[in-house]
Amino acid sequence: MPCLKKLSAALRPLVATRFGGLTFAFLVWIVLSFLLRVFLTLWSWNSCDHSPLALLTAFAVGFLLDCAGAAYAAVLPALYLAVIPQSLFARRWHQQMLSALLVVAMCCMVFSIPAEIFFWEEFTCRFNFIAVDYLVYTTEVLDNIWQSYPVVWLVLGVVAIAGAFYAFFKACGALKLWFSSNQPWKTRMATLGSILAAALLCLFFLPDNIRNRISPENCVNQELAGSGPHDFCAAYFNNQLTYERFYATLPTEKAAALTRAQLPDCLPPKDDLDITHQVTATGPEHNWNVILVVCESLSAEFTSLSTEKSRTPNFDKMMDGGIVLERLFATGTRTVRGLEAVTLSLPPTPGQSILRRPGSENMFSLSTLFRAHGYDCTFLYGGYGVFDNMNDFFQSNGYEILDRASDLATPQTFSNAWGVCDEDIYQWALADADRSFQHGKPFHQLILLTSNHRPYTFPEGAIDAPQKRRSSAVKYTDHAIGKFIRDAEGHPWFDNTLFVFVADHCHSTSGRKSLPLGKYHIPALFYNPKLVAPRRVNKVCSQMDIAPTIFGLLNWSYESQFMGRDVLKEDGLPERAFLGTFQKLGRLDAATGIMTILSPNSQVEFCQWELTPPFNAIENAPVQDDASLCTAFYQVSSQRFQKRAENATSPCK
Repeated sequence: MPCLKKLSAALRPLVATRFGGLTFAFLVWIVLSFLLRVFLTLWSWNSCDHSPLALLTAFAVGFLLDCAGAAYAAVLPALYLAVIPQSLFARRWHQQMLSALLVVAMCCMVFSIPAEIFFWEEFTCRFNFIAVDYLVYTTEVLDNIWQSYPVVWLVLGVVAIAGAFYAFFKACGALKLWFSSNQPWKTRMATLGSILAAALLCLFFLPDNIRNRISPENCVNQELAGSGPHDFCAAYFNNQLTYERFYATLPTEKAAALTRAQLPDCLPPKDDLDITHQVTATGPEHNWNVILVVCESLSAEFTSLSTEKSRTPNFDKMMDGGIVLERLFATGTRTVRGLEAVTLSLPPTPGQSILRRPGSENMFSLSTLFRAHGYDCTFLYGGYGVFDNMNDFFQSNGYEILDRASDLATPQTFSNAWGVCDEDIYQWALADADRSFQHGKPFHQLILLTSNHRPYTFPEGAIDAPQKRRSSAVKYTDHAIGKFIRDAEGHPWFDNTLFVFVADHCHSTSGRKSLPLGKYHIPALFYNPKLVAPRRVNKVCSQMDIAPTIFGLLNWSYESQFMGRDVLKEDGLPERAFLGTFQKLGRLDAATGIMTILSPNSQVEFCQWELTPPFNAIENAPVQDDASLCTAFYQVSSQRFQKRAENATSPCK
């Protein structure tokens, strides 16, 4: 074909050097990255800013990051190719080895394309710290991939495409030109020096936040400008963020005073960061059992809170008979963030969740108060709790562990990559509750579900819906909730048990804004008609308010370290919600709808939202607000944890 002949003619002089294979790999990478960026742009056309200037900027920055990633990756192979003698380079076995390595490199590059597409489908972003975390837990992740995608066909396709690139490289004579090259030492050193210089320039002079400077009002464009391998490596080295180094700060005394002003009935502080406050109840305490169920990805939009086409009839019926928080927002976008918020009552910290950090042992949490009142505390998870450090965290904070590896974890009638089905874990919970009841002990259970997670599989015949669809998984989750409550009603402890259902995060967090409010809206239900009267609460709040609200319903008095508040109590303080990602930290003011967002490099931005579903952004509003309340709260929370981490004697495993 004429076009291929022209292409091969243009390629030949570029590869007639000792670095010919490296040059070809670079060109393949740039072409694949460009095509991927075009594909993702078309996929996200309705969400991105597709004005010519915005797209041109995104593609230009993306090309720069693609080149930066290629420069980093090229350093070691370029060093090797530069220093080996010509006698070794010309040997047949050595050339065969280089050919094999070139094919492997192209397989890796081609494989990254569908990998990024699948990651984008799930998170609407390029590789980030989530991808880094997933490398640690290969069993769950690889099983999930195997059960979710046609892996065999994907691998065959990757090998075929990589083989086609190599066949073209060989057919046009480029391979022969590469292996027959005989560059002088000085020329090779000059080329090596150029590659090292490019890598160093990118490393030291390419701004870390270059993507944040394009389309500041549209985070989809910022993601389109990303480059998977480059972003992956950046996330690997930057998933821990020290608040004082990266975020806007206030003098410690002022930050602490502003934080205490946002909490009710604070006691005289014992030190600069003390936030201890007194919770005083009137009337007798209730020693109810408490079962707190954290539902995977159960967005409010799946329920009657947001749509007329609810997929959760059992849950909706229960909401008619319980206390519902209608405007509750998740604090983050990952399960560990939800667990962090509901158990510790803290806002999200920058970087990793506290669950995965050193110094997270023996924190003030749900179990602290329950154990002080003689409760059995159990964390139940359908998978293996080593994932995301959950077992270590909960065990070191007073919970017994009942996960898939436990002897008492029966039955296990159905499981997928992430764990047993919801019906199975509910059976574990019923048996565990029976054991506590038989020993005359009140109990608190924290149950983490997994069925509403890719690959979206569940027991055949449980519901009339096809496998491997999110809508079906939501329907199954709802089915299991209804069955759990019906089964629990037959147990003697039911009449004295408060059931709390809350999502860990939404099923999707993508949107034009960096913290799209509607993508954080989740349901929360406090249920037992024999204990609480039905009520709809319209206050703006977040997951960190769940724990204080539970103890408010129990009518307990205690000295609290929680940074959340009892939503059902009129404390005279402004309504607010805290939410974030691993980098951006937000505070929503219910009075104005203004969200203050803190970002690295001490950046502060504001946006305004409608506070009724679907929680649309108010575009082009001249928004400005006092960022001090937001800054103070996150600063004090981060400094308090940092202080205890520095004093920790045993790090998390």
